Amino acid sequence: MRLIGLVVLITCLMLGSGADASAVFDPNSFLITVVGMLGALLFASASLPAMVKVFFSEDAGTEAKQEGIRGWKLAAAFGLAMGSAGTLIGLVIMLKNMDDPAAIGPGFAIANLTSLYALVIAFSICLPVYKSLEQKA
Repeated sequence: MRLIGLVVLITCLMLGSGADASAVFDPNSFLITVVGMLGALLFASASLPAMVKVFFSEDAGTEAKQEGIRGWKLAAAFGLAMGSAGTLIGLVIMLKNMDDPAAIGPGFAIANLTSLYALVIAFSICLPVYKSLEQKA
């Protein structure tokens, strides 16, 4: 059911963005938010294999469940943190280009899309998975 929910979530976001779904995908924002979150998880010694195992498997051991729950909780926090960092990076890019109005757009896109990605990752993916696993444990 989790996988179906994830597919419905992504489909909803893509359809909601209108005919130009590519407008809500920015490689720089994705890199800052998603890859930054993964790097922070690795830095915090979160077990990515345990997170994946506990997400897809109902028969994970108690230790793997606890490690997976910890990882998903950290992922939500780190996703929001990286979204905030990306927003600030985008704002700095915007301020740097204030003398050229045409160059403000890329910074604005990074600022807004990193916030969007962080909110989707934290509140639509990581937090529901974390809460679901916590209730089962």
